[in-house]
Amino acid sequence: FSRPDVNIDTFEICARLMEAGANFRKMAEKFYWQKRLAAVQLTGLALARVKTIAKNKLAWSMITNKDFEHFRGHQEDVDSVADDMMAVADTKITILFREIEGNMLRVSIRSRDGIDIGYLASTYGGGGHARASGMRVRSFDNFQLQVLECISKLKAGMKAQRDDDQSPRPMQQVAAGRPAEAARQTTRPAAPKPPAGKER
Repeated sequence: FSRPDVNIDTFEICARLMEAGANFRKMAEKFYWQKRLAAVQLTGLALARVKTIAKNKLAWSMITNKDFEHFRGHQEDVDSVADDMMAVADTKITILFREIEGNMLRVSIRSRDGIDIGYLASTYGGGGHARASGMRVRSFDNFQLQVLECISKLKAGMKAQRDDDQSPRPMQQVAAGRPAEAARQTTRPAAPKPPAGKER
C-alpha cells in the first residue's frame, strides 16, 4: 500500500477479498516476509555496497556474477534491491547493476518525486514506467568502469530533465491551454547519447 498509484479502489478490492476469506497475513508472509537464504545474503551484500552521489540524490549498488556463484543465487534474488535502496534519506533515484550471462549488464532503476526514469531508460534502449524502469548494456570490457559510465550518463540525463521541468513554459503553449506535462514532453531536451556499441 506504499505505492503512489494506490487509491480508494485498491482498498475496496482488498475489502472484498477479505470478505471472501482471503488471508492477507499468509499472503504477506509468502511474498514479502519469506526469502531464500541466498536472496537475504545477496540483498545484504548489495546494500552494504551502496554508494551515493549528488548529495545522496542518486544511490547505486552492484552484484557480480561471482557474487551469484558464491551464494548460489539467482537474478530474482535481488529484484527488490533497487526498491530497498530508496530507504536512503534524500534519495531520488536508485540504480542496481548486475552482471548476467552473455557478458551483459542488467540495470534496474527506481525513482520518486516526479523524476521520469522511464524516459531516461528509453534513451539507452530500455524502458518501463516513470517510477520503475530498466535497461541492458551489451559487450563491456570492465564491469566497474561500465557501471561508472552508466551512472555518469544517467546523472546527466536526470539533471537535463530537472532543468527542463524548472524552465518556464513557452507563451504560445500557455495561450493554447496545453497541460504542463505535455509542454514538458514536447520541449524536453535530448538526453545524452548512449555509449558506442551499447544496446539493450
